Amino acid sequence: MKIKEIVSLKESRLMHDGSRVRFIEEISEKEIVRLVRYAIFEREVETATEEDLYRYCIETTKCDLWHAKCVMQRMRDLGLGLLTIAFSHYKIIGFAVMRGYITSEELAALAKKKMEREEELQEEAKRVERKKKWDQSFLEKYGSDPKKWSEEMLDEYEKGLEECQK
Repeated sequence: MKIKEIVSLKESRLMHDGSRVRFIEEISEKEIVRLVRYAIFEREVETATEEDLYRYCIETTKCDLWHAKCVMQRMRDLGLGLLTIAFSHYKIIGFAVMRGYITSEELAALAKKKMEREEELQEEAKRVERKKKWDQSFLEKYGSDPKKWSEEMLDEYEKGLEECQK
């Protein structure tokens, strides 16, 4: 083996894939940007596990698992590991902000969308609670067997349900 070959092997990056040692593929940051933006804007996630990122990579590039692992390693090299929430669980939004993959306008839009979604969930929880109370009061008043309810009772029940949905 020539000295040049030994040096190039030494400088190469290797990773074990479970059955053998393989060279890490070169991954462009452009590919990382696409993956991270896909996770944030298409999958609408703020955090992701390593397995999630493998899946998103495979979905977006139609690659094999080895390539996805190389992408993950490149993301770690770019600082993803600094944003670990728990073992193999990463803050993707933070990574995107840190690397400049999303603009401040996009970040503001994401925050607004998240706030709107939370408001919608709170409203839905209130509707569910109103329906639950309505059902409970109606059942206490007229009994739990709908077969014994008159048409007027059923109409009253339906009107009450409509009010709960407002």
